[in-house]
Amino acid sequence: MADLSTSTDTTFSYSSQPAHPLRPVFIAVLAAKVLVAAFLLTTVSMAPPVAAESSYAALN
Repeated sequence: MADLSTSTDTTFSYSSQPAHPLRPVFIAVLAAKVLVAAFLLTTVSMAPPVAAESSYAALN
């Protein structure tokens, strides 16, 4: 009976697969999405409160 722990079959190995050529683009787009989300959350947190709406309505 063969010992399965000493199998040398390397037909399915992640290290033998070539890197995808668009991987750097994917990482850059993902990083840009995170930066845009952080920017939008920052701008929303700096917005004036809803109570300020009454003072703007008096100018119309």
